[in-house]
Amino acid sequence: MMIWIIAGLTLLTFLSLFLIGKKELAYTLGGFFAILTAAAVVLLTANMDSHFGMEKTSKTTTVQVYSVTPAQSPVKALAVKKIGSDNYVLVYKDAESDVQASTHFVPNTKKIVEATKTTRFQLSILCKCQTLGRLWKSN
Repeated sequence: MMIWIIAGLTLLTFLSLFLIGKKELAYTLGGFFAILTAAAVVLLTANMDSHFGMEKTSKTTTVQVYSVTPAQSPVKALAVKKIGSDNYVLVYKDAESDVQASTHFVPNTKKIVEATKTTRFQLSILCKCQTLGRLWKSN
């Protein structure tokens, strides 16, 4: 949308400078549209650079994790797979009675905003997971 606005303002700048016969009016309108074009470019750059209109979020949850190994096994294990530089996929059971372990914190590749969230965790008997990301401001 912003690119179309910038293109339209640029077109208005050139049309006003070259097609209006009175020089004072042409320079006034041309300067006005040029300033608006520059402002739109600055706002687009601020949006791309600083995620203008979004805020960083952090959500921390603590859950009880259970080993992926059978109950008779003396070794208790949890599977961790690192994806990228800061994303982790954890495999553990949600309850001690579960037969099959399930994956947790798998990035959603269909929603790019969800896929860019990172998950950090600390393991003991409890898994303390912190999810970082950006959300639109709701104010």
